[in-house]
Amino acid sequence: MSTLAIQQELNRIIADMRKEKITDSQFDDLQSLQDPAFLIEIITIFCGTAPMLFNEIDKQLKQPVVNYEMIRDHVHQLKGCSSSIGAGQVTRYCMDFNKAFEQGSLQGVIDALNKAYNEFFRVREKFDQVVQLGQKLLITMPNRSDERSN
Repeated sequence: MSTLAIQQELNRIIADMRKEKITDSQFDDLQSLQDPAFLIEIITIFCGTAPMLFNEIDKQLKQPVVNYEMIRDHVHQLKGCSSSIGAGQVTRYCMDFNKAFEQGSLQGVIDALNKAYNEFFRVREKFDQVVQLGQKLLITMPNRSDERSN
């Protein structure tokens, strides 16, 4: 696959993510930096961090005495990392969690967490495609140090 074909496929996936509201303008800003290595790195960090946070939340929910403040802290961290990368729906569901938490709605808290969890897996599926294409793009791109020496 040529560099141009890879870039076109990557652009198509990114446009689809935006249309499907998987990502928001923050992701557009990151992608517009035109640095595939950086984009791959932040996606990889997000896709590694979010499951750890979900696991911690799940552990807390299974405790005999649930520490909702600790859960709230983990959701706050999840909201921050999803907002930073532009996973807008995950961020929105974290905000829904906060509203439900403040209202004392246990069902609202659980619903928001489930929605955030499901949305994360939808985001991760698309991000995996972006990472794969980004890695192919890096392999096919001319070496930047070669360009500087010419």
